[in-house]
Amino acid sequence: MLRWLYPGMRVKRWILLMGLGLLILICAVILYFLDWMVLLKIKTALSYLFSQLPFSPLAEPWREIIATVLLIISAALIVWGLSKLIESLVIVILPEHPEKLSEIVYEKRRGKKGFKIIAIGGGTGLSTLLRGLKLLPCEPLAVVTVADDGGSSGRLRKELGILPPGDIRNCLVALSDTEPLMEDLFQYRFEKGESLGGHNFGNIFIAALTQVTGDFGKAVLAASDVLRVKGQALPFTLDDVTLEAEFLDGTREEGETKIRETGKRIKKLYLKPGNTRPLPGLIDQIRSADVILIGPGSLFTSIIPPFLQPEVAEAVRNAKCPRIYVANIMTEHGETDGFSVSDHLKVLFEHAGGKVCDYCVISTSPISDEVLVRYKEEQAEPVRVEAQSIKALGVVPILADLTKRDSVLRHDPEKLARVIWKLIMQRKRRGGQTR
Repeated sequence: MLRWLYPGMRVKRWILLMGLGLLILICAVILYFLDWMVLLKIKTALSYLFSQLPFSPLAEPWREIIATVLLIISAALIVWGLSKLIESLVIVILPEHPEKLSEIVYEKRRGKKGFKIIAIGGGTGLSTLLRGLKLLPCEPLAVVTVADDGGSSGRLRKELGILPPGDIRNCLVALSDTEPLMEDLFQYRFEKGESLGGHNFGNIFIAALTQVTGDFGKAVLAASDVLRVKGQALPFTLDDVTLEAEFLDGTREEGETKIRETGKRIKKLYLKPGNTRPLPGLIDQIRSADVILIGPGSLFTSIIPPFLQPEVAEAVRNAKCPRIYVANIMTEHGETDGFSVSDHLKVLFEHAGGKVCDYCVISTSPISDEVLVRYKEEQAEPVRVEAQSIKALGVVPILADLTKRDSVLRHDPEKLARVIWKLIMQRKRRGGQTR
């Protein structure tokens, strides 16, 4: 405790100021109750001093006026001293964002007692969703696909024998509460260099942490601390998994990259090895979730893989909480050519072994002709919305303006989060936990 009195702590002056305010408050209280103290023969040094003064300055109404003024002065000094003391401490603990103290305290005290939202998927779609979720009073948990075998993630996976860190990295950055420079650093991709060229710094960082800690899960948790992540982003399994696709023409192909490049219509997707285990503790997390979100993202290579793990699929199928699917805005060439929203749901349900969502959030934002032409060159088109077909699957469609006004068609994180939170609150007001 004596360390608070060390030179340079910048707290002593504010403690003394509050002490002065407290002393003046005591004087004001004694002035207010001086008559009672005299009557009850309660003596203090201040009451004795006041009683020895000429009576006229303490006569009514002057005594009450003086006491009121002293009360106001004491309150101002105490509040001022306390606020400056807190400011002096916070600026040391949170030098970058001192104004976020109340938000951090709220999250620590209430966040873990609030809604637990689990978001399942991968790619840019999941990270977009998470950017919105971190603004809500909830504890997000991202369950991320780890079957990527291309780009920087694929190279690190082959060379170091670790899980692909790319999608995990994107989710961590999306959930982070740190300086923009740190985000830019984690997303920085080396342009030159024979060995570094094409690699992402965040991927290398997570790979290095994996080597240091000896465990990919521990590496992700350590990276979460560096980025001050709200919630968690975890792989659905720690096993080294590979995707295998069976196409409509009967041929098969292994590897996410090759499956995408084939461009054939996928009939069935498989996870290899077949005895893949879920991340320890993940099933209990799903069972205790208040809301489960699925998507948006590439249907076959981002959303479906976690559901190919039987225990994960069963846990989501049997979950008692509301389950929400976020529909993609555009089709994706090589995966969902010509698909409607109901087609997405049918394929998901088929691979998951049954119904895994109760609501489907769909963007109805208008799309300009210029943007449509550009996407047509990529052999992509807006996902058709057939409300009756969606309802026939036992799913309630939720239509809203969700698209971000940009050259690239993506969901607006804040709009998406607001729609989801509104649905959650409506369910809560109706007292409906189950579907």
